[in-house]
Order: sequence, then C-alpha cells, then structure tokens
Amino acid sequence: MRLLAAPSFACAGLLIVMASGPVVASDPCLPCPEEAILHAPRFVPPPQRYELRTETRYKMENRTEYQEVQRTVMRQVPEQQEREVQETVMVPCTREEVRERTVMVPKVHMEARTRTVVRTDYPEEARTHTVMTPVTEQIEELYKVLVPEVREELRTRTVLTPALRPEERERAVTTVRTVPQVVATPVITVARVAAEVCDPCTGQHVVASQVVPRVTEAFSTCLRSITETHLEHYTAMVPCLRPETQTVTVKVPSTHEETRSRLVAHTALKPQTEVSMVRVPVQREETETYQVPVKEMVPEKEVYRVQVPDVRPEVRARKVMETVYRTVPQVVTERVPVTTTVKVPYQVQVRVPCECP
Repeated sequence: MRLLAAPSFACAGLLIVMASGPVVASDPCLPCPEEAILHAPRFVPPPQRYELRTETRYKMENRTEYQEVQRTVMRQVPEQQEREVQETVMVPCTREEVRERTVMVPKVHMEARTRTVVRTDYPEEARTHTVMTPVTEQIEELYKVLVPEVREELRTRTVLTPALRPEERERAVTTVRTVPQVVATPVITVARVAAEVCDPCTGQHVVASQVVPRVTEAFSTCLRSITETHLEHYTAMVPCLRPETQTVTVKVPSTHEETRSRLVAHTALKPQTEVSMVRVPVQREETETYQVPVKEMVPEKEVYRVQVPDVRPEVRARKVMETVYRTVPQVVTERVPVTTTVKVPYQVQVRVPCECP
C-alpha cells in the first residue's frame, strides 16, 4: 500500500495542474507544463513503527534418566585341576661302532749317494813385510797460564732495614646476642571426612568415611641469635723499611799471565822390516760317498671304534595343571538409561509492526 501511494499522489498533482486551465506560453512568469510536472510537490509517507513483544514458545527435549534393573548374567569361573599326562620323549644316547680306515704310515730307509767336495789345506810359508812401529819421546814445551788472585776494596752501599711503626686503626666487631622468639611449626594430624564413593560392581554412589591428613600449627618459643656490629679502635704495629748506609770490604777477583814449561810425550811412526810365517790356503777336489735317510709314505689299514650319537624313545608321565571354566549364574543390578521427551517452554522477543497514532 505504501509503495503505490506515491505514484497516485503524483498523478493527482498532474490532474490539478491540467484542470487549472490552459497555460499561456507568452507569459514569462509561468513555467511550462513539463517544468510544472517536475517541480510538483511529492507526498512522503510516514515511517513505519515497531514494538517488542514477548512470546512464549515450546520446544521438545529428550531427557535421560537412569533406572536400576536386576539382571541374571552367566559368569565363567576358572578352576584349577591336576591331570596326569603321558608323553614320549627322545632320550639322547651313544652306541659304539667298529670302523676300518686306511692311513699313510711314514717309513725311513738309508740310501748311498756320491758327491764332489772341495777340501782346503793350509801349508806354512815365510814372508817379509814392512810395518810402521810407534816410537815415543819426551819433549819440553812452553805454555802460558792465567793465575787467579784476590784484592780487597772498600765500598759504600745503602740497604733497607726492616722496622715497625705504630698506627691507629678501626675495625668492625660483630657480637652475637640471644633473644626469645615464638615460632609456628606445621603439624600433620589425621581427620575423618565424608566422601562419595562409587561401587564398581553395582555402580551406586554411597557416602563413606575417609581419612585425610590435616595440617595445623603448633606454637613454641625458641632462642634466636642476633648479630650486632660496632666499631673498635686499636693500635697496630705496621712493618716498614728504613734506609741505612753501610761501608763493607769486598774481595775483587783478578788474574795475571805466567809462562811455564812441561814435558810432553811425542809419538812418531818408524818403518821396520819383519819376517813371519803365514798359513796359505790351497783348495783341492775330492769325491766322497755318504748315506742319506729317505722318507716315504706306505698305506696301511687299521680298525678303530667310535661313539656314534643316537636317540631312543622313552615314555614319561608328568602332572600338569589345567584351567577349567564353570558357568555360574549371578544376579547383578545395572543402571539402564531411559530417554523421555519433554515439552519445555521458552520466551523470545519479537518485533511487531504497530499502527501510527
């Protein structure tokens, strides 16, 4: 309705302008018909108003509640039974066998052989040769030496002598004083409180008494040491060095040169002819016969016994423990969830258009 109202008022304004009579075009003060239609006043509708209202609505919810139901279940109860079992085991053993084998036995025999040997003879011969013979003689020799001597000199020196001088000083002295003090000590005691416990078999929540630790404070008086510091004046002997002049006699070492003589042994080589007997080697060939041990391997057969590992079957009986399960009925209480649909009201705020006053 609001959207169609504006064109209807525009058409009404156009009809009013057309019904007012013909427009003279020669009049400069009057607008033309097209401008009159464009500049005609338009109708603006009033704004729409809304108000907030609270409405009650309903929604469906599923609620789950637990109910206790007794059921009979079959439990498997294990039982231990002892049973004797016979089994055949293979027991290891050994048996003796007689076997024959061929072995190679070494044998040695002597064999005569011939060879050519070179022999060396040493006949004596007289030979003459010249040798250098050492001859030692005593010869006088002059040489120079430095003779050490010591002379005394007076010298002056300044030395630092250790001494002590008094000096006033201050030092911090710490004393300890004992004062009483109240100290709170935590003490752990036992207290019983009520706690909710869930039964693992039935699933029910029961209230039971539970022991929990509780911390309390115990007050006691003890002695605490307090340190106090104050300044103390005292006289200290400070070591120092005092210069002092001394005259001392010093022994100065020196040397002077002297010429001396000595006998020196001088050795010289002189040629000398000697005749000596010399053994000269002379080689000659000679044929000789000798015995050589020759080793050879001869096959022989021998009989020997061996222990062969074997197994033999043996029946043994042993007792074993078997687990047998027996079915036993048991009544248990279970909490079964039951779901029901409930209509739940709720309120919402809605904007509703209202009529203008």
